Amino acid sequence: MELVHSILNEKIKKQIADEEQIGFLLTNKEGGYCWLNEKTKSRYQGIFFNIQGNMYKVIEEIKTNGGKIKSIRNNFFNIEVKREKLTEIFFMPFHLNTLVYELNKEGEIEIILDIRESYSCPEWNRFFNIYEEDSKIIIKYNHNGFEAYLVISTIPSLNYKVIGKWFKREYSYDKKRKSPPFERYVYSAIRTKSKRIVLSFSNNKEEAVKENTQVLNNLKTLKEKQKKFFTELYKKNSIIKRIKNKKIVLAYISALSSLENLIIEKENKRGIYAGLPWFFQFWTRDELISIKALSLNKKNNLIKDIINKTLKNIRKDGTIPNMFPDSSLSSADAIGWLFKGIELLKREEIKKIKENLKRLVDLLIEHQTKDYFAINKALETWMDSSYNNDTREGVRIEIQAFRLNIYRFMYNLTKETRYLEYEIKLKEKVRRHLWNGMILADGLNDYTIRPNIFIAAYTYPFLLTIDEWERCFENALSKLWLKWGGLSTIDKDNLLFSEEYSGEDNKSYHRGDSWFWLNNLSAIALHKTNKKKFKKYIKEILNASTEEILYKGAIGNASELSSAKKLESNGCICQAFSNALFIELVHELF
Repeated sequence: MELVHSILNEKIKKQIADEEQIGFLLTNKEGGYCWLNEKTKSRYQGIFFNIQGNMYKVIEEIKTNGGKIKSIRNNFFNIEVKREKLTEIFFMPFHLNTLVYELNKEGEIEIILDIRESYSCPEWNRFFNIYEEDSKIIIKYNHNGFEAYLVISTIPSLNYKVIGKWFKREYSYDKKRKSPPFERYVYSAIRTKSKRIVLSFSNNKEEAVKENTQVLNNLKTLKEKQKKFFTELYKKNSIIKRIKNKKIVLAYISALSSLENLIIEKENKRGIYAGLPWFFQFWTRDELISIKALSLNKKNNLIKDIINKTLKNIRKDGTIPNMFPDSSLSSADAIGWLFKGIELLKREEIKKIKENLKRLVDLLIEHQTKDYFAINKALETWMDSSYNNDTREGVRIEIQAFRLNIYRFMYNLTKETRYLEYEIKLKEKVRRHLWNGMILADGLNDYTIRPNIFIAAYTYPFLLTIDEWERCFENALSKLWLKWGGLSTIDKDNLLFSEEYSGEDNKSYHRGDSWFWLNNLSAIALHKTNKKKFKKYIKEILNASTEEILYKGAIGNASELSSAKKLESNGCICQAFSNALFIELVHELF
């Protein structure tokens, strides 16, 4: 299979062998998405739409008789899939719950449905009613009183046949991830001989019909508008002119576009989805980690919205919920990322929230501090999965670095000496209890080698001297480095290390799996510390992340993580902070 990325005058292509692992992703910037492969391998693949805050799967598959896929071309605003006998074109108009599917010539198309809420997998009492109305095909779905409508226009008009059959679909990727159910019955609805179909979804028939007609009548304008959106994204980035490697240019634009596709900007709901297909919520940590990338691309209003939203949700003990709306679990490092984001605001904007920040730090000192150390409960750091009682509770290195940075920031903002005193005392305690001259401990009395030291260096480089950081990094890299260009999340000699992605059982999640956001962040920390000494590691991380974005998973998107054993796209196939830290790394290097 050939993979192509093309925007304006930039174009690259590559032949790949593992075509069954490769797919593509489109979004409508309303939460809806289209994720398809050569073969449907997951119940999270297909076409999904977000209706009134609920994510619904609608279309399982659009099937043709065009033969095997020969190439996938990412044009950013649409996707072209060239098969043996014909070419498919997929387009999702922004802010509309519609998919446009076109062929380069008239062909047979089968529409297979699986209407349900994304996390729900009902088996019984699912009913479809297919009929015609005003030159459109209406498919009414009912499940235990819930009704939804899929409205379809076809070109040529109404050249279709009702199939109306259920059949069993098996999901190999879900089985690999240990994410049941691994199979379910889906519904082959209609077969049509067409060149273009427009599919619109709503829980209100009139709305679906109206939107379908709107798209049908304005398709050319919608395409031109969306194409212009992505070309402007490309044109306005002057950094591109300084990058001579075309692969890195296309990976950078892809990461920008992928992050854009996760941004939701409704009046009462603004933020960044953590990832697709299953993290379609505003996760506090993920949004705040992504702020620097937003600032590099002048998304200042969105940054302020995210920061204000976070400040409004501070709890009485100084913690922040793990996601919005409120969740029972807190995010210990989100506070630290919040202050890293606030640093990017204008001084007059920071002054407006100064008193709020002082109250927040007072809460942290009162409720989240013990003997000057910043403390966290189990599963509150970014390594928020449990396996073999490994929960990272207590005193953790990156949380200390975040707190040190907060104290330093507050002293510079207020000139109150108490913040300086807290910084000095905490720094002294961290150096005395967590640094032995070679290893910066992952936690108090825990010298397990993990890459969280790179977060500490990125956040608060003043903790160690340059020479000390170099020794610390050299020692850690000898234990964490993966030959394909990433970092393990735990010492490869540790009994908990797992070299292959284990899916939902958490065995490998933070105990071997290599996270792209953290790899990119680590490369930034290495570059800031000694770009000459660590040149090899920086280059290989950049190359691995570039390769993964362009030619793995859902092409043009940075995924969540990879197995330690080899470079793969695993977990969420489009992850906000993976895209964000790649953007940031490119800016750091170029």
